[in-house]
Amino acid sequence: MKKIYIMISLILFTGSLFSVTKAYVDHGKVYSSVIPDNTKKVKIPEDKLPQPVQDALTDDINKGWKIEVVYLVQEDQEYYQVTLKKDFDKKTINIDKDGNKMASLD
Repeated sequence: MKKIYIMISLILFTGSLFSVTKAYVDHGKVYSSVIPDNTKKVKIPEDKLPQPVQDALTDDINKGWKIEVVYLVQEDQEYYQVTLKKDFDKKTINIDKDGNKMASLD
């Protein structure tokens, strides 16, 4: 009997390695769903950012922060994932091609 529980646990654990789970909150309740990972993420140079994205990164909130890495992410919607660094702190911002900051589920 013990072997069956161990085997089931291993199967469930292994299955979870091959899927992405995203959670969201709605009126205090937490929901999660398993979504296949079909995201395309490509590292791009900073100078390839569209002007509206560059303008969004130079606002007062990001003053003093330097761009560390930029990715072009293609999911349902295309956006730029920009990691900024200031001293020992880091933050990641998702911005669409029009310079609008996007909410992140992570």
